Amino acid sequence: MSSWIVSATDIDSIVSIAHHWTATGALDMAPSQVRELLSVTDENASEIGRRLWQANVEANMFGGPRAYADPEIVEEAEAEAAEDGGIPNVREYSFQKFPGAPHPATAMRRIGYYRYQTANDTWDDF
Repeated sequence: MSSWIVSATDIDSIVSIAHHWTATGALDMAPSQVRELLSVTDENASEIGRRLWQANVEANMFGGPRAYADPEIVEEAEAEAAEDGGIPNVREYSFQKFPGAPHPATAMRRIGYYRYQTANDTWDDF
């Protein structure tokens, strides 16, 4: 796993892909668990993006979900982050939709990049 916290723009691109797939019906034939996870509407896009970003931050700072991390690792990571300006505040994330239709190869690269940067996160079960 790399050790990189992705940007809000990275999250916007991934959420834009899922938003497009939802709007065009591309997810209609997907299994229900996948369809539920990837269905992005105007109403839930910011929350989906916030959750994706939070998973990335926690994977990079704590090695996975903060709730399951060793308290010593959390304390150490928070101390290090404080020296660099603190833990990114993903609660302020607000989805900014990318225009147009994503090319399938580009979509797969963006998703692969996120998965690489967020190994061991809360989304790995899907």
